[in-house]
Amino acid sequence: MNVWLRRLLISLGISSAFVAFSWIYTTVQLNNARAKGVYDIPEQGMLALAEKCYTADREVKILYAGTNSFDGSNLHVWYVIAKVRATARADESELGSNGCDAPGSFFLQTKDGWCMSLKVHS
Repeated sequence: MNVWLRRLLISLGISSAFVAFSWIYTTVQLNNARAKGVYDIPEQGMLALAEKCYTADREVKILYAGTNSFDGSNLHVWYVIAKVRATARADESELGSNGCDAPGSFFLQTKDGWCMSLKVHS
């Protein structure tokens, strides 16, 4: 077989494998995010997160909810930050200073609604 044809076929095989792996990885991650909850607006997702992660005496205030771009052009990815006051987290660990945490999370808009990223930043 011609050397150039062999190299072309190897390159096409590697490219096809990369595209297939990327598609599968993205599909799995989106399905995992949907399984954790789909919300009408990102703020609802942050309130659901606070309900799950903090004790019932929590007080939640949304500090920021908006696009994750400086110019507001990326409308499908939002970042939400909340201020949560409670006696403890749901796992009974202590909160930050003054009994307050400021968790933040990314939300991605899909056809079904807004899905929370799997990693929460606090």
